[in-house]
Amino acid sequence: MDTNIATHDAGKTAQETGPSTPKQLKDLITDEDSRRALQVLRDLVDDTEAPRNLRMAAADSILDRKHGKAKQMIEQEVKIATFQDFIKVAREREAKYQQVLAKSNEPVIEAEVIPAPISWEGLI
Repeated sequence: MDTNIATHDAGKTAQETGPSTPKQLKDLITDEDSRRALQVLRDLVDDTEAPRNLRMAAADSILDRKHGKAKQMIEQEVKIATFQDFIKVAREREAKYQQVLAKSNEPVIEAEVIPAPISWEGLI
C-alpha cells in the first residue's frame, strides 16, 4: 500500500491512493513514528527561540496525551414547566389581548391570531 497520503491520482480508488479511514491511517503509524513525534513536541517545548504560543501548544499536547484533556465545567439553568404552566401563560396572554382590544378605538378585524413563542421565565 502506498503510504504517501498527500498525493491523489485521478481515477484511482481510495485503496490505491492510500488510507481513507482513521483506522487505516493509524495502522500505518509505527511506534517509532510516535516516539519521533513526541520528541518533536519535547524539543519545541524546550526551544526558547520558538514563539511562546507554539511552545504552549506543544506542552498542552503532551499533557493532553499523558493525562487526558481537562474537563470543562458547563453551568446551565434548567426550568421545568408543566402543562398547567403553559395554560396559565396562554390565559394571561389572552387576557392582555382582550384588554388591548377593549381599549382600542379602532374597528377590530377578525383574523387568526398566531401566538408568539412562550417565555417560561419567571414562572418557576
